Amino acid sequence: MSSCSACSQLISVTERLTCSHCSRNYHYTCVNYNKENFSKITTRAKSSWKCPECKQPRRNGDNSETPVKEVLENVSEIDHVPSASSSFHIFDERLAQFEVSMFAKIDKLIADSIGKRFKEDFESLRKDMKLISELTKSVEFMSSKFDEINKELSELRSETIGLRAENAHLRENVIELNTKMSLMEQRARESNIEVHCIPEHSNENLVNSILQLTKVVGCPIEEREILACSRVSRINTKSTRPRSTIVKLASPRARDSVLAAYYKYNKLNPSNKLSSSDLGIGGDKQPIYLMEHLSPNNRALHAQARIFKKDNQYKYVWVRNGRVMLRKDDSSAAVWVKNTETLKNLINK
Repeated sequence: MSSCSACSQLISVTERLTCSHCSRNYHYTCVNYNKENFSKITTRAKSSWKCPECKQPRRNGDNSETPVKEVLENVSEIDHVPSASSSFHIFDERLAQFEVSMFAKIDKLIADSIGKRFKEDFESLRKDMKLISELTKSVEFMSSKFDEINKELSELRSETIGLRAENAHLRENVIELNTKMSLMEQRARESNIEVHCIPEHSNENLVNSILQLTKVVGCPIEEREILACSRVSRINTKSTRPRSTIVKLASPRARDSVLAAYYKYNKLNPSNKLSSSDLGIGGDKQPIYLMEHLSPNNRALHAQARIFKKDNQYKYVWVRNGRVMLRKDDSSAAVWVKNTETLKNLINK
């Protein structure tokens, strides 16, 4: 074994290159060969190989060792492979390595330049990205809450629609029940007559006054047919009119007979209608009015009907068997005013 002229280490035959000019031995790694290139050098190329010192140009003017020739010899020694395609392959690898190295250096330069110039901007951008992430979470949270609220709102809307329908149904039921209650209250008064404006006296006898009234109108009744007779309190305490008198007769038929006789008497005596003097009551002459005894609801309905008649040019309003009736004119049909809804419907029409 021989030693390397460059590193003075022993060289094995498989790692040795011998200069064809000075016969000195070198490790192939000491003369810038790698294992792959060294394995591709042919025996002929190895026999003509020259060490770096022998490749230096001569000073005596010999042009055999020119730089161009040296480059050509190095290329021929390194790339002296069995085929031309292998030579181009090795050249492409060298070029690729050079390209990768250059791009790495360029990337590093660019990264250093950008990092120094825009570091603060990147930090600001990173913070903004963090804020965007937090904002995204907040938006997602609000979106989920909005979905929950929207769902609850839809449920409440459906519930409200159901409650409105139920409320309308209950309102109809209440109106119907009020109508039935009013009919029942009115039916309890179906034998009663309400007499207005009979003068009050401390020692008055209302039963005798009612008996005298029935005689005057031409429908006399017996005392046993009067089941009850009394005055009722005033609705308006400030009114100076005498308190009304409620007379309960034996039957609705007796009531209707007395009322019919009263209407006939006033019609036959338009200038001398029924008054207090006809009952034998002294003092100023006061007109006497008879009507059916109405329930509180029908009384209020009757008052509204009279106002409606005046405001809407209706000609007639009257009470028959506890029912409040309206008629537009002589040629119109009579309308039973069951409740205030009837008056509203008439206004709409």
